[in-house]
Amino acid sequence: MSPWTPSEQQPGIVSAEPWWRHHGFTENPFALREAGREPRLSEYFVHGPDYDAIKGSPDDPQTAIVFAARGCGKSAYRRMIQTSCRPDDDESPVLAVPYTDFTDVLSAARSPADVTMEMHVEALLGSAAVTLLRELLRRPASFDYLPFESRAFFKWLTHTYAPRILRPLNLIEELKAVGECLKIEERTMRDATRSHERFLEWLERLSMDGNRWARLLLNILRTQPVPPPDRVMRNPAALVREFVDLARQSGLQGVYFLVDGLDEVRPTVSDPTAVADLVAPLLAELPLLELP
Repeated sequence: MSPWTPSEQQPGIVSAEPWWRHHGFTENPFALREAGREPRLSEYFVHGPDYDAIKGSPDDPQTAIVFAARGCGKSAYRRMIQTSCRPDDDESPVLAVPYTDFTDVLSAARSPADVTMEMHVEALLGSAAVTLLRELLRRPASFDYLPFESRAFFKWLTHTYAPRILRPLNLIEELKAVGECLKIEERTMRDATRSHERFLEWLERLSMDGNRWARLLLNILRTQPVPPPDRVMRNPAALVREFVDLARQSGLQGVYFLVDGLDEVRPTVSDPTAVADLVAPLLAELPLLELP
C-alpha cells in the first residue's frame, strides 16, 4: 500500500484549507507553531481583551505578567508589542528590548533553580545594548547629542555585554537591515570585513565624507570603554536603570523589557516548577520590577 501524501485526503480527515480560505487567509495561519517565526503575524493577529492593558503606556509603565499554557498566544502578544515599538516602528516613543534567549543563562547554571538575578541582568543588558545600537544606526545624530558620560556608558555596555555585535561582519548585517549599505558595492564591503583594521579604515573614509553612522561606529569601536562608577557596577538594578536613563537621553520616552519563551527551553518545556525557578530571580527583585 503506497504511503499517504499531503496532497491526498485521508478518509475521515477534514482539511482546514477551505476554512482559512473562506475567511480571507492566503496561507495557512496554523502552519507554524511558534509566533516568533511567523513573518505575517500582524495580518491576522487578534487583539484580545487584555492586549492594551499588557502593552501599557510609557506615561505610566507597569510590569505585566502573563500566565497561559504553551501555544495560547504569549509569544504572539510579545511579538506584536515588540513590532509596535522602536526599532521596528519609527513612530513609537518606546524602545522594546526582547529577552527570549536563555541559552547563556542556563549554560552558566546547573539548573533553572541555580540561575541568579545577576545572570538575568547580564543577558538583559546584552539584548538592550544590541537593540539600542540598532535604533541609533537608524538615527545616528542622536548619539552625538548624548552627554559624554552617557556615550561612555553605552560604549562600555556594548563592549562588555554584546561584543559579538561589534564584529565587522555582524555590523555589516545590521547596516544592511536598516538600508544603509544599499549604495555600497558588495565587493567593497567584503574587503572591509577581512580584518578589524580594514573595517576601521573603511569607516574612517566614510566618516570623512560626512557619514553619521560611520562616525557613530568609529566612536564605539575606537574609543576605550570606561566602566561606570563602582556603586553602579555592584548593583544590577542600577545598571538597568542607567540603561533606561540612557535611552531617554537619546530621545526615547521609555523602554519595555519583553521576557518570553521561559517555557520553551529543554529544562522547562514540561516542568512548570522549572519555569518558576527560572523567572523567580527577576520577580523577586522589586527595584527591577518597579523601574519607572
